[in-house]
Amino acid sequence: MKKVLPILMLLALFGLSKAFAQTYYINENFSGGVLPAGWASTAAGTGGQWVFGTGFTNSYLPLANRPSYALINDAGCACVEDSARLTTMAVNLTAATTVFLSFDYVYAQYYSGSTGATEIFWTEKSLDGGTTWSFLDSIPGLYNNGPYWASTGWDVSSQLQGQANVKIRFHYSDNGTAIVGAGITNVKLYAPIANDAALIAITPVAGTSTAYGVVGNSVSIGGTIYNNGSTAITSCLINLTDGVTIWPYTYSGNIAPLTSANFTHNHLYNIAATGLHPLSMYTSLTGDTDNVNDTLHTTIVGAIFSPVHKVTMEEETGCWCGFCVRGLIYMDSMSNSANASSVELIAVHDADPMVINAYDLGATTMPGFSGFPSIEVDRKVIDDPSNIFPEYTAHIGDFGIADITVTPTYNWTTGLLNVSASAHFAVDVAPGNGAYNLAYVVTEDRVHNTSSTYDQHNYYNGGGYGPLSNLEYDFVTLAAVVPAAQMYYDHVARAIAGSYTGTNGSLPGTIAGGTTQNYTFPTTYTVPGTSNPLKMKVIVLLINTVTGQVMNANSAALSPTGIADANAAVSTFTVYPNPFNEDRKSTR
Repeated sequence: MKKVLPILMLLALFGLSKAFAQTYYINENFSGGVLPAGWASTAAGTGGQWVFGTGFTNSYLPLANRPSYALINDAGCACVEDSARLTTMAVNLTAATTVFLSFDYVYAQYYSGSTGATEIFWTEKSLDGGTTWSFLDSIPGLYNNGPYWASTGWDVSSQLQGQANVKIRFHYSDNGTAIVGAGITNVKLYAPIANDAALIAITPVAGTSTAYGVVGNSVSIGGTIYNNGSTAITSCLINLTDGVTIWPYTYSGNIAPLTSANFTHNHLYNIAATGLHPLSMYTSLTGDTDNVNDTLHTTIVGAIFSPVHKVTMEEETGCWCGFCVRGLIYMDSMSNSANASSVELIAVHDADPMVINAYDLGATTMPGFSGFPSIEVDRKVIDDPSNIFPEYTAHIGDFGIADITVTPTYNWTTGLLNVSASAHFAVDVAPGNGAYNLAYVVTEDRVHNTSSTYDQHNYYNGGGYGPLSNLEYDFVTLAAVVPAAQMYYDHVARAIAGSYTGTNGSLPGTIAGGTTQNYTFPTTYTVPGTSNPLKMKVIVLLINTVTGQVMNANSAALSPTGIADANAAVSTFTVYPNPFNEDRKSTR
């Protein structure tokens, strides 16, 4: 039954916490930007130095996903960190009978292709203030879809309760060769209360493509409960509210301490109007006296219409990369599937003759990028090319923000390409409600060159990694290095206008939903004589400048400025379909 939520109740639920909460012996998120008081870090000369705060660069770790952290930046400094230790202050646990250790971390347990070394990350404990140390527990690498942040926690009561001089140490080693590194934050050592349900996620996440819906439709709201207490949660009330009405839902299950469970609220939220719809969700658990972690918020955006969405797949690849033939095959499968008309495929080459440096730099520094081959799906997730079809299915339904129209004008005499685009917006755009850029990418199919620099390395030779073939190539029977004369590369990125993040000023900061924005790119592209314009197209990307995600895309083949020019060019045109350090970081 719907009820009006009184103002005093709102204050109690969203703003106040009760007196009896966990006792925190350590509670650190490194927001101070320096080594916390009482903590210790190994010195730079003894095998590794931790850094603190935010704003650090490591192309293999999604650091921007946390506001502050402690980081051992192996890849960022290209230095050896074979014994990087971060030690907490000493704490007295003589009064504690139950002790939990929890923290957020990012670490993928990479290995070096050239040396065979694997990085490792674990925790240690000292019961005598740091004089002697013993193993506490290992920290597992996060492999799925590349590295990401995760939360973990352990009941360490049997090892630490009643001890008067306890220290915890985080220990990272790259085994003597620079690999990637690891980050931690929200480190807590605490005596839990019995009942504490923490809401740690709400979906859809505000600002993401799933947080949009056409007026008149309904949206499903879900989330994740984390058991921060010492007693299993078997039933918990979860309330959804728009600030006026509350919709209660009872979660039933069995969430053990320091574990989590996902749920979907049973109330479908109806989008009654265009614009922003702020929502809050909060837990209510009997005996839970700590309300600080109960509540999360999101915002649903009401749209006028649903744009036609195309999924953009940017494949990171290179001739030097023996596993990258996997990307070639799966990209080809997608381009010849029934989904071809609703996907844009771009092969972004690295360290070979087809590289576009600005594009390659942007793609390989996207948070979560972990190695070759991989595909960036709308720049939202990174996955292996073998998962291109599941990723397409997962994202084709994402909200596209605007319909995109592409108008390339190509002069077949001079080779000059001009590009115009239109974006018909389904939602209002205003400061604080997203910001967008347009970019265009020129791609070419059937790129071919007989130079040995276009040779394709092939680890599938001989069948050790299983079959890999299409109608053109059987990489099991082909050589370990396929001669360039046999290789034709498709979807090759030839240019990106402006930058990886689009052209600043291509769209205004305030846009009324239902209106169309027209833009002509000032950046032109001259097609080189070694390329075949008949095999080229222009892809325009709509990029969210806040999240970096590609919200929508569309493409068009090159169009001549005149039939006479086109015929003259074709009569004399020679086709050169043009193309495509293994020791990049790879997951195990």
